[in-house]
Amino acid sequence: MSSRPFFFFPNSSRPGPALFFPVLPLVFLFCVLLSSPLRAGAAEPAPPAVPGAEESLTLFWAARADDLTAMTEEAVSLQARGETLAAPLAVGLQTVRSRFARLSGIFQASRGHPDEQTTVVLQMRGLRGELETAVAPLRSLVSTLDSRLESVAGARADLEALLRESAAEGVNLQQDSGRENQALKTYLRALAEAEQRLKSASARLKRLLLPAETALDRMGGTIADLSGSLTGIWEAYYLTPSETTWDALLSAPALLADWGAALKGRLSFAYPQSPADWLRSLRAFLVAACGMTLLGWLGGRGARRLPEHWRKACAQAIRRSWVLTGLGISALAAAGNRSGGIYFGFVFLGSLLLVAGIASMSWRLRLAVLPSLKKRPSPLAPLYAPAAFGMFALFSDLPTRILGILWGAAMILFLFALFRLNRPVRAARSSLPLLERFSHGCALYLGLGSLCMAVAGYARLAILLFMFLFALINALILGNALAGLLDTLAGRLFPGKKTPVRRAVAEALSRPAAWLLALLCAVPWLWAAPGASSLLKHVLAANY
Repeated sequence: MSSRPFFFFPNSSRPGPALFFPVLPLVFLFCVLLSSPLRAGAAEPAPPAVPGAEESLTLFWAARADDLTAMTEEAVSLQARGETLAAPLAVGLQTVRSRFARLSGIFQASRGHPDEQTTVVLQMRGLRGELETAVAPLRSLVSTLDSRLESVAGARADLEALLRESAAEGVNLQQDSGRENQALKTYLRALAEAEQRLKSASARLKRLLLPAETALDRMGGTIADLSGSLTGIWEAYYLTPSETTWDALLSAPALLADWGAALKGRLSFAYPQSPADWLRSLRAFLVAACGMTLLGWLGGRGARRLPEHWRKACAQAIRRSWVLTGLGISALAAAGNRSGGIYFGFVFLGSLLLVAGIASMSWRLRLAVLPSLKKRPSPLAPLYAPAAFGMFALFSDLPTRILGILWGAAMILFLFALFRLNRPVRAARSSLPLLERFSHGCALYLGLGSLCMAVAGYARLAILLFMFLFALINALILGNALAGLLDTLAGRLFPGKKTPVRRAVAEALSRPAAWLLALLCAVPWLWAAPGASSLLKHVLAANY
């Protein structure tokens, strides 16, 4: 046998792998061709199907029709909800009408008593506010339906514009056949149904809302007329003189008896008349008292950084004056009732305490600015007692003739006490600062002028002017004291050598801020003097 491998001998008679050697490459090539994506007859993968323009428009019209169907269902739901709200609204409307008619009768019967008329107008406003609150849910439903109806109208306008543009191009979308045309017809039916249903629901709810809207308009007109007449009523209240003849003076006891007989009815406006109202006023009083206590505590903490004499003055003002001020503000916070009016008894008490607290605080801070005045009497002290009596006389609404007699006697006593009190002041008048000389002098002339006006029959106007001048003197003293306090604070916060620019800015802003605070502290006199807020609004609205 030869040593060569047998597969080099193809004619060898011996069978073996040599017979299959030429076939293996062919088999491999055939398998590769079968697995290749380029083999004959094979196609590439098809891209995802994209809907045609006709199918896209069909889907668009169908989606819009679904939106309109949902809008129609919403209209049905809103109408059912509105009819559910209309039943209690009709019952409440009858109650509001009867209460408003009763208040109108009270206003007509309260001629000559502007305090009661002002309270009645405030209660009318509160009653109208209650009706507004009751009407608001139904009014919101009508507004929702109207907004949906505007959307449907806009959709119809867009569709009409599309149909006109298509017709201009020679295409009639409503006459074409196919799925798009069917979807368009479905959309048109849904559009008409939604429009009809929304109009029907909106008209139904507006009919249910009409009586309440009419009542609100009438109440608003009545309140506007009565509010406009209040200014003239208050002007007549203060500017109409009383008779000063002997017969008028003899008739004073009869007028006093009539006033006492009507006092019970007026007291119903002055204080709460039920335990629930007393509890509501007590809650408001306690909340305001807690807030004022917190402010006083923060003020005491901040006063520790002041110089010694300012720290003592602020501590005394917080311990004494701030207590009266806080009680007064708390009483004013409790004066509002749930009907929209105010309790004049709480207003009187709060004003009395608030004015006393501010006057006491003004003089204590003034003594911190000028310690040399500690042995001098406060120019505010003799003015407070007549002012308090005047507040009581105005809030009690005494007859003008009796009020003139009482106020004239009060001014005589005031001038006598002032003459005796001012003896040490007159002795050392030249050594007093200009503000104190002006204040003591104003008190004397104020008493004389007020006495003359009371004798002339203008007792109410005399009391109003006395209170106004007392508030003016108080504001002047408080403004000067606050200016000194803020200057001291500016010096402590911004030392001149380290921060000269900030110190200059702080000093420039301190005096305007002090006088602004002093004028704000004169605002309580708007509550202390009945009708002062109405008269002030009238003066501010005048075109000078």
